[in-house]
Amino acid sequence: MRSLINRFAAGLSGLFILSSCATTNGGISGIRPVGGLAVGETSVAAGNELVSRGQYGLAIAAYRRVLRLDPASSAAREGLAISYELLGRLDLSDRYYQEALALAPRNPRIYENFAASLRAQGRQGDADRLMADMRIALPGEPVQTAVAAVPVQDSAKTAAVAEVQTVQAVPSAEPDVRTIQISDRSSLVLTMPRQPVAAPVVAKAARAVRVINAVGRQGIARQTVALLAKRGIGGLEVGDATFKLKRSRILVPQRQRAQGEQLSRNLPFAVRIEESAVAGRVQLLVGEDALPALRRARRA
Repeated sequence: MRSLINRFAAGLSGLFILSSCATTNGGISGIRPVGGLAVGETSVAAGNELVSRGQYGLAIAAYRRVLRLDPASSAAREGLAISYELLGRLDLSDRYYQEALALAPRNPRIYENFAASLRAQGRQGDADRLMADMRIALPGEPVQTAVAAVPVQDSAKTAAVAEVQTVQAVPSAEPDVRTIQISDRSSLVLTMPRQPVAAPVVAKAARAVRVINAVGRQGIARQTVALLAKRGIGGLEVGDATFKLKRSRILVPQRQRAQGEQLSRNLPFAVRIEESAVAGRVQLLVGEDALPALRRARRA
């Protein structure tokens, strides 16, 4: 059984070493403390300690306190992703992994962690594509997981196309032994039921382009949507990020870069286009660098 590896942000001080095996219900056994922090301390390390103890709800609260003080903390978002995964909230886990990568796109450990999570969900294809993304973004970094060839997909002419998978397989009776490293000196050994394996893709659903306010000022996303509507691009959705970006960017599904380029040509500000293996739609993240152009457009 292949264990998960490199399961948290690099450089964090370890607080516990966990050994032995856990129960088949996902419990933790064999905790040996080698140091500690006050549970209420607002730090990523405090969240790590709580994860080590299996107190995932309290860990989530600790990581959220970090984000209130430092909204750009990718380590806190990765901690949330791990905590939610262990609680079975895979939707929130995926969301926070994506946010962590958006804030730290050159951190190889986040790629490794997210890919390990996807494999545990039976989403081997998504994990392989994510690791292929890492090889492109970080060509000098060693990749410890075999990367399969990425199939070529045709670009859609309108909104991004997301793959919809149906899970049909029954979990194996054999448990999945997983090692999660939460810091350089701390790890968990869990024994958990094996996740179902996703069946082949059975449907594709078109999803609207989403414009996301990554500035924090109210109305930025809607102002951008209104501007694009004047230029003939409609049917857009809006949303607010929980983090801020200096530079605007467009995230596009793999092999659908042309959609991002079309959107970029209709913007009054420069934007970087990034392909993502886990993006289910085209997403425009409006950063602080867009504000001068949006102010000029509003006055025009």
